[in-house]
Amino acid sequence: MSMLRLAPLAVLCASMLVSCTSRGVTPLVNTPAPTLQASATVPPTVAQPTASPLPQPSPTLTPEATIVSGPPTIVPTEQRGADPVGPIYYIDGRQQLSRVAADGTIAQLTRDVGNLLDFDVSPADGSIAYLLFESPSKMALVQIDKDGGKRSELATGVMRQLLYDPAGTQLVFAVDLAGAKAGTIDMEMGVWSIPADGGPATLLLANTPAETAADGSLVPGLRNAPAAWSPDGTQLLLYTAPDFGPDAPAGDIGVVGLSLLNMADQTTTELIPPGGNPRLCLVPTWDNSGKIVYCATPYNVGDETPALFQIDLADQTQRELIARIDADERAVAVQGVRGDQQGVTALFSYSRNAAPLGAAFERFTSDPAKRTVVATAALVPEFTVPVLWAPDGRGAAFAVGGEAPALVWQPFDGGQPRVLIQDLVGRTRWGK
Repeated sequence: MSMLRLAPLAVLCASMLVSCTSRGVTPLVNTPAPTLQASATVPPTVAQPTASPLPQPSPTLTPEATIVSGPPTIVPTEQRGADPVGPIYYIDGRQQLSRVAADGTIAQLTRDVGNLLDFDVSPADGSIAYLLFESPSKMALVQIDKDGGKRSELATGVMRQLLYDPAGTQLVFAVDLAGAKAGTIDMEMGVWSIPADGGPATLLLANTPAETAADGSLVPGLRNAPAAWSPDGTQLLLYTAPDFGPDAPAGDIGVVGLSLLNMADQTTTELIPPGGNPRLCLVPTWDNSGKIVYCATPYNVGDETPALFQIDLADQTQRELIARIDADERAVAVQGVRGDQQGVTALFSYSRNAAPLGAAFERFTSDPAKRTVVATAALVPEFTVPVLWAPDGRGAAFAVGGEAPALVWQPFDGGQPRVLIQDLVGRTRWGK
């Protein structure tokens, strides 16, 4: 397959160490997606659903390093609402790293030979770590400053899921294949950490290899990959998946589990067992208290998994919040969720018989059935690109696909949506 474009779905599934072929996985909203050479399998796509067009966005990014496109306002000033909290970094349609500033200036920050697969931004100083795909068996972990300078290579090998901790003191990631190196350190498969101050890489949790039992049967191992940090940085959610050995298929999305790594003593607590547990946590998000994990389901993975459920970390109990099929017989998907002092805010999309019915940001407090609409999404969101929530709750950015892909900013104060970027957008992050 071509590596000229990144399939966000492939990255989502690859981040969980699986393919997306389980349980007849069917997105509730299908949009054309580019392809990625990876173990993940992308479901066939169908035509982009019809939706009301947004007003004309800022000009499309061109190969020049910096483009001043003017303020990213596509509505009258009195209707624009709150502005984004800062610059947004994103993987652009050329699989390079770009940044859109508050004034609409778009700067391409990397020009690597290869394609960016993942990145994260340090909350401490704005430095950026990214994964560069060089071949099916080799990636480079690269660090640059917030403007694209001071480039250094931190590690090589097959890696994924880069996450800076909330304080910006360390970068964690998964090593998926033997032969990875960080300087002179040989990195075995598992979850690793590199200090932000340039110290040596440290193994946090080794993968468990598959073994052959005395009777000749295969005993699966366990693979791990970072999923989300707790707000205080003391715990790390991990995607888990069975490991059937290097020659076995990658598995499918129906075998993904979730566990919790305590950073103080490197012990783990299983929250959802891997290997076919009926309920899947595809997009885990912490609430601001660090006591609850919300699990959003952006596309259909079977009747057992609700559109939204929560895990209480005190006793690992699960509570369904939003059913996959609502009282009006609409199929419900939750693209992303944020829990804070205002309540639980999520981006919902609705469909019936695979036909999209619309999308909206909705909020509830104690009763999920009593939701209020914060803002209506003018276009159906691209389910494979995670919602980028403003840290202060003022709004969120979401991607739309189809023939005119874009990143849209939606304020929550009654302001109208604005197209920030007219481009195919992969992962997004706030910058400093």
